[in-house]
Amino acid sequence: TNSVVGLSDGDVSVGSGDTPLHNLHQVLLRFGASGALDVYNGTDYSADTVIKYQAIQYDFRLVVDVPGKKYAAYVSWKGQPEVTLGTNLAFRSSAAVPTKFDHWGVESVAPNNTKVCGFVAQAN
Repeated sequence: TNSVVGLSDGDVSVGSGDTPLHNLHQVLLRFGASGALDVYNGTDYSADTVIKYQAIQYDFRLVVDVPGKKYAAYVSWKGQPEVTLGTNLAFRSSAAVPTKFDHWGVESVAPNNTKVCGFVAQAN
């Protein structure tokens, strides 16, 4: 579907005047057009493990190091163990350098990827 869920420092929603939204999020998870899940790493998408997605619920976990400008991404589904999508991932290089992550958003080209629920942020 080529749809993304992203984290940003500040509002980059449609109302902010900036588009496309995926260019402004520093951390991105993607349901790629190839049919696989991947994550953004500095300048391109990749994944440590190829996971072909289905029309089911996924649970993503991100571990974000704001000062280090790095993150790790994990996914699980249907009671399966968590799988690593990537570690030591760089924030999107073309987006503004963040000092915090206070917004998240979904950009979807398919109507069935617009629902994100249960989003929780925790500081360590």
